[in-house]
Amino acid sequence: MPHQPWVEPEQHQETVDVLAPQLGPYFCYGTLMDPSLLSDILGLADKPKLRPAKLVGYSLMLWGQYPALVDDSTEAVVEGMVYDVEHKKHAQRLIEYETQMYRPSPCLIRFTDGEEPAEVTGTTFKYVGNPADLNEGHFDLELWLKRMGRGGIDGGELVSTYED
Repeated sequence: MPHQPWVEPEQHQETVDVLAPQLGPYFCYGTLMDPSLLSDILGLADKPKLRPAKLVGYSLMLWGQYPALVDDSTEAVVEGMVYDVEHKKHAQRLIEYETQMYRPSPCLIRFTDGEEPAEVTGTTFKYVGNPADLNEGHFDLELWLKRMGRGGIDGGELVSTYED
């Protein structure tokens, strides 16, 4: 029997894979704030452009030596940097770098540089491991970079001395 739109509605259902790598702004709050490391992970020829930003309603704890983003009160703020992912392969590399202990999660990003747009919806990586494995503490990117032999902060800007 032919389709009769006045009797039977057409059924169009697009499936959306919420776990698929997303394009757009990614809020980075730990090791990925280092432009050189981010460039190495993504295989970029140039240093990536990052914008300072914050997330509200989250806090950081430590999972070993690494920061772990967790939900918190509505007033809690996490500072970080945003990178605009333009290729699915780059989004996939970020997911692989973050391991299974972190999952991509949508978030509202508020930029702190005074530029427009001031807010965007983007992606960040939330900790999804065992909460008992987390500790209170502060992640120091400069110290982490030095421990990894990747340089440190020079004149207030993160730099890396790591060479491929």
